[in-house]
Amino acid sequence: MYLTTNYSNMARRISDEFINDLLQGELSEILEYVKSDDTLDLEFRKTSIIIYYRGGKLLEVKEKSKNSYEFLSGDDNYNPKKKEYTKPSIKDLDKYIPQFKYIIDLYFGGIRLDNKDRVRFSLENEIRQHIVRENNFTNKADQTDYFIIDTEYQTKHGKKFDIVAIEWEASSTSRKLQKKYTPKIVIFELKYAEDSIKGKCGLGDHLKDFEMFKKNEDEVKSFKSDMLEILKHKRELGLIEAEIRKQQKYEENMKIFTEIKSQYFGLKFSDSLIQIIVLESIEAYKAEGKKLKHCVYSSDYFAKPESLILSARINDEPIETVEVSLKNFKVLQCRGLQNSNTEYHDRIIELVHKNRRKFNQIKRQKVLQIA
Repeated sequence: MYLTTNYSNMARRISDEFINDLLQGELSEILEYVKSDDTLDLEFRKTSIIIYYRGGKLLEVKEKSKNSYEFLSGDDNYNPKKKEYTKPSIKDLDKYIPQFKYIIDLYFGGIRLDNKDRVRFSLENEIRQHIVRENNFTNKADQTDYFIIDTEYQTKHGKKFDIVAIEWEASSTSRKLQKKYTPKIVIFELKYAEDSIKGKCGLGDHLKDFEMFKKNEDEVKSFKSDMLEILKHKRELGLIEAEIRKQQKYEENMKIFTEIKSQYFGLKFSDSLIQIIVLESIEAYKAEGKKLKHCVYSSDYFAKPESLILSARINDEPIETVEVSLKNFKVLQCRGLQNSNTEYHDRIIELVHKNRRKFNQIKRQKVLQIA
């Protein structure tokens, strides 16, 4: 057995080699299968990944040594009738997964209502996975203030947390996880039906377990580190739907930016004092917004297809940002520090309007090239 890093204090983190094999190695097909099937949930278990379906273990991939893995079938408790199924492997995923899904479906369909503990346990598992899917992977995932990192987390003393989430405010700033942003870890206990709240394993017992857990500072520190590592894993593997859609949106915006606006790159004009240039990169928008403390970057003005952003400068220092219509090249708005007007405001607008013919010349050239 090989070890490249000491993971003794990490209950769930998998190795970097495991991550790489999921991203671009022999296990990449498994990752793509999970991404394409929203009924599946992939979780990390230190030396394994486990794929869940309806809250039940569907498949486990266990790391044996560097770039070597063992494929283990789902939980046999879901297969009391011993139905046959294909042995799990990379080449037989398309056979095995539907077969064992069917076995789990049969199990859920065959639960007897007079077995309350079995019903409650099974439905709690299924509801837990449904919560994960709704919260993390649906088209509403970028509107929730939480991202679920893990389920059924077990402490060193055998205590379990049903759901572990990170408080991750549904705003573009927070979702970027900037260095100054400190996420909070939140623990949820899930109970199915009112009679499960009291008695043995009720909320009171879980609260006591949590209070005991909090007193162990070393364990809490290890837990926090572990959860943040898992969040990092899921970001690396593209398992955060809100970020996937954000990336898709970014790529769409960049297409607009380059196809529509790049023809005006390099355009500049000036009078005896003020120079006006076209902002030519997303980084330039970001720097402009930071310098003048306005929303030209945070509000994605670079993605607006019908306008162009210019920077009015003196001695190469931005004094006002100008938005120009790409229909008629008139100034739509012109803003200085914190959206205020400078003493040069009217002069800047007049300078832009005097040079509208330069915009028109570029536009006509583009039309002729297309023709």
